[in-house]
Amino acid sequence: ATRLRIAASASACARISARGIRNLAVHTLASADIILMARGPRNYAVPVGHVLPTPSIVSGSFHVLRPDEKRVIPAFLAWLLNQERAQTFMRINNSGTTIPMITLDVLRAPPVLLPSLAVQRHVAELNALVEHEHNLMTQLTTERR
Repeated sequence: ATRLRIAASASACARISARGIRNLAVHTLASADIILMARGPRNYAVPVGHVLPTPSIVSGSFHVLRPDEKRVIPAFLAWLLNQERAQTFMRINNSGTTIPMITLDVLRAPPVLLPSLAVQRHVAELNALVEHEHNLMTQLTTERR
């Protein structure tokens, strides 16, 4: 499984002027946001999870999802969107022929039964531990080589 992370790197970012961007605050990433790849064969979701050092926005190849934290924990929602069942739903409902794209309207369509916040938190914590273990194993393999 591919692991994705958000790593703020000034050298990897293009600086733009805020002039001319209407409602900039609406487009600026927040720590509770989820970035979802809108284009391509797989629609990975990654929680921002922390405050970025400078106001940041994403390109049109991504959707920014801003969940209601009273109902859903962002890390849980990102985990849920990365599950094969959700990925299959998105693959079936993608539009476009050359480069598939998932629309926000399609993402809003399916009703999702959410477990309690306590269960969501537990799943998110377990997923974070699995990812941490994966990173340690990758690091160990690299060090052995």
